[in-house]
Amino acid sequence: MLAHKMNGTPLIPDHGRPIRVVIPGQIGGRSVKWLKRIIITDKPSDNWYHKYDNRVLPTMVTPEMSKLDDKWWNDERYAIYDLSVNSAIAYPQNDEELLLGDECPEFYRFRGYAYSGGMRRVTRVEISLDKGATWELADINYPEDLYRETDRELYGGRIDMSTKDACYCWCFWELPIAVSRLVNAEDVVVRGMDDSMTIQPRDMYWSVLGMMQNSWFRVAIRKDSQGVLRFEHPTMPGMQSGGWMERVKKEGGDFGNGNWGERLKDQPADSITPDAPKEEVKMTNDDVMRIIEIEELLQHGNDDEPWFVVNGEVYDGTPFLKEHPGGAVSIISAAGQDATDEFVGIRMY
Repeated sequence: MLAHKMNGTPLIPDHGRPIRVVIPGQIGGRSVKWLKRIIITDKPSDNWYHKYDNRVLPTMVTPEMSKLDDKWWNDERYAIYDLSVNSAIAYPQNDEELLLGDECPEFYRFRGYAYSGGMRRVTRVEISLDKGATWELADINYPEDLYRETDRELYGGRIDMSTKDACYCWCFWELPIAVSRLVNAEDVVVRGMDDSMTIQPRDMYWSVLGMMQNSWFRVAIRKDSQGVLRFEHPTMPGMQSGGWMERVKKEGGDFGNGNWGERLKDQPADSITPDAPKEEVKMTNDDVMRIIEIEELLQHGNDDEPWFVVNGEVYDGTPFLKEHPGGAVSIISAAGQDATDEFVGIRMY
């Protein structure tokens, strides 16, 4: 579909204004934003993102192999089109605390979301408090099912989903868990299954790019002497710090120890050696002391000599317009702007 509106209103720039492609059931990388032209071809796209980004290479392919031999990137068997089944816990949130005592509720209602690709429906979401030894079913709610009960005009078009069983959106799940059980648990993990009977794996499928990560979502439970339970998500979005993965890494935990890097019960605390701090990448030249005012920066908010800002420093992207792997548009789109969040989020992690 070529979409120029969303929910009845014109697209905003973040969603692809003035027009974008929407391909239901496919990964977001196929629903291209800011559409300028359509190319009809009998071969897979040679776009950089299609060839070198949206791929899951075999586990035996090392970074060196992928760099020296282009055959891995030209093999369409490794291209990503459908999403894998996935699920996550939204509540409790990261660092949320539950105070034990007389006023503590008997149950805590865990909530989250799940989805799958290829228009497959999530048929079950399961929760475990004993690291996957036993599981219990959560209740699932598919908001898009409400549309299956209707046949009417919506935003200028007729909607009829009464005979369709394909699912394009995520679903929401919830499960009340007794607080007394949380006190005795080290963590809570969730996994989903779709109607093809494909289930989330416990551990990540390793590949060069690390794409399609869909292992169990784990929330660690930390207890203190004051009678407080604190919940830790794996990590935090964007540039925010926090999460049990960051903590485990600082503590020198081994993520391959079968317990998500957490210290095993029979493992002495002094057997774990924290990692040495990594050297920070220096991107500036101490000899350059020039101060650039905002007016001069804005003069370079163009296609010819695009300047952009990262962490308060001004960079000239002109020499990289031809060689940048994401294409010149990746630089030009940031011309004359502060691109710190986008640059650091992509390049440093």
